[in-house]
Amino acid sequence: MNHRSTSLRLAGEHCAHALDFYERGAPYERAHFSVGVAAHAILEEVGKEAVRRGRYLLLREVEETAERTASELIREGRDFEGEREPPLRSDLVWEGRDLALVYARECPMPPDGEYEVAAAVNRQFLPCPAGEGAYLMARIDHKATRVAGLDLELDDEDGAAGPVLQLDDYKSGWSADERELRQLQRKIQAVTGWANWGRDHDVLRLRVINIRMRRVYETVILPNTEDGERLMARWRRDIEREIEARDVQRGPDGERPATPGACCVGCPYLGQCEPAARHLERRGLSTEPRDLAEELAILEARRGQLLGILREEAGEQPIPVPGGSVGFYAKEQETPRAEAPGVLAGLWERRLQGRDAAGLLAALPGLLGSLGLGKAQYERGLSHLYRDGGEEGRDRQRRALAAMLTTKVQRSFGVLPDGEEGSDDGDQG
Repeated sequence: MNHRSTSLRLAGEHCAHALDFYERGAPYERAHFSVGVAAHAILEEVGKEAVRRGRYLLLREVEETAERTASELIREGRDFEGEREPPLRSDLVWEGRDLALVYARECPMPPDGEYEVAAAVNRQFLPCPAGEGAYLMARIDHKATRVAGLDLELDDEDGAAGPVLQLDDYKSGWSADERELRQLQRKIQAVTGWANWGRDHDVLRLRVINIRMRRVYETVILPNTEDGERLMARWRRDIEREIEARDVQRGPDGERPATPGACCVGCPYLGQCEPAARHLERRGLSTEPRDLAEELAILEARRGQLLGILREEAGEQPIPVPGGSVGFYAKEQETPRAEAPGVLAGLWERRLQGRDAAGLLAALPGLLGSLGLGKAQYERGLSHLYRDGGEEGRDRQRRALAAMLTTKVQRSFGVLPDGEEGSDDGDQG
């Protein structure tokens, strides 16, 4: 069986036993992913339509493509790698459609390159056809060739002025940020993508695009340089070690070990995982719906007591649990600077050029400050301000927002899975 960036990520984010479910083609809980699946499918079709027409799509064309794709997902399901998946719930498809439309309106899909393309290598990390005969495979949401110095600025000492191979990965999760650039999935995309399309390119540009936040995180590699060669070689070794580790984890029964605990959060196979069910039974927890409902009611009543006890017990150091820990951890959150209202008001003043609005504009900083606006409100205000500015307007919007925000570290208490540095789900204290 070949190895894929998505399947290996299951083992890293949940536990090795999740990989067993994937490899035997077990059905999985799709509702958790349906919004993201729908958004990805719609953006893919919008991008492909733009490539077919050889130009950016008009808003009307984007919406028509989105509606057509959404209807197909509800009626027939998604055609993924030649296999038809079950139809998706309509409410989740509409949510994914709306997410995709917001992104596509503000960040039009480029009419070049290829969308949703596979990159595969053999055991020697040489390019090969995608399929069961491949050693390693990755899916690339969008690949394109860009021009160094025009689409990407490089320092003179980089010594790379040739074409840039750009590999984009769209993420629909709220938490997707620069940490994604360090994940195994990115290394697999880089290694397989460069092996297949790196010829005649000097630069590899990996981008993670958070479509909810409309933010782009990227890293640039020069694989033809000495430092770049060392980095790519190290990533290949990392991938091999990961695959070897997952292979040797198999027990006499062919199954990998399960580690019920924090890693079960979000696992698509949790409902059919016997080790997780046995873990509950050993603790006297039934799997019957009525018993579970009663148990939840008791746990909700008990939660406040537990938090009080554990905050004291874990005050100095988190308490380890399988797959993570319980305790306090640092959490960064972007919050508006004190001068952000004045910055936004100044931008509006320049926009209106003082036309009969001087008094109102002078009062705006105090007004906006008294409202206690958060990051999302400032972002929406800038989006409205620059809504007709095209790419230049979006760039100004990003720079203005960055000037308004600062980073504030907060303390958050809750369950933290291994490999995460904090989430928005913890109980703040």
